[in-house]
Amino acid sequence: MERKPTFTPGSLPPARRKYVANFLRSWINWAEAGGHPGELPFKRSDGLCIAALRWDDMMKPCDPMKADVPQIDIANLAVRQEFEWQFRGGEIPSSRYPFDAVLGSDVRRYSAESRAGECHLNPQRRAWAKAYLEALETYK
Repeated sequence: MERKPTFTPGSLPPARRKYVANFLRSWINWAEAGGHPGELPFKRSDGLCIAALRWDDMMKPCDPMKADVPQIDIANLAVRQEFEWQFRGGEIPSSRYPFDAVLGSDVRRYSAESRAGECHLNPQRRAWAKAYLEALETYK
């Protein structure tokens, strides 16, 4: 089942929309290029929420006063909460393991996928990320 975002991009402040879109674009590019190990900040064993946390850590400027990056802490508000809100609002029954609930027994399936280093290959995760990015980029 293809997972489409059910959110309204206008509900996000413009800086947050841009930040979320930048994260998704980076993750999609990495995943589609084969998810090469060692290409920071992403790991094959991480789902989108953990990938977002790693990406956010890498994007934080050394000197926040000189940064052209919005001071958004993904762990608290930005991407992770937005993702969880989206997951709860759609057809996928789990907000913790939304893409693996479709495939089997959510946490066990996610754990197996993570141990095998195949999170970036999950077709539901990839389709959702692409659709979410497209919705963010086409919002006017």
